[in-house]
Amino acid sequence: MAESIAFEMAAKVSEKLGSAAYERISLAWGVREELEKLKQTLAVNRAVVLYAEQQQARNHELTHWLC
Repeated sequence: MAESIAFEMAAKVSEKLGSAAYERISLAWGVREELEKLKQTLAVNRAVVLYAEQQQARNHELTHWLC
């Protein structure tokens, strides 16, 4: 359950960072590179959580790690 919440939160943050308003703000504040790094980090984290959730049924140690 907690994994799904974290996964959904990462998806929402990623969506927000991709919006036109955030693009304009990042340009105005000069933080575009930092926002791009954050988007990449969130994408990697999301992929790791998704993979772990898929593997959870076969690996009891992974189930313990996710909880």
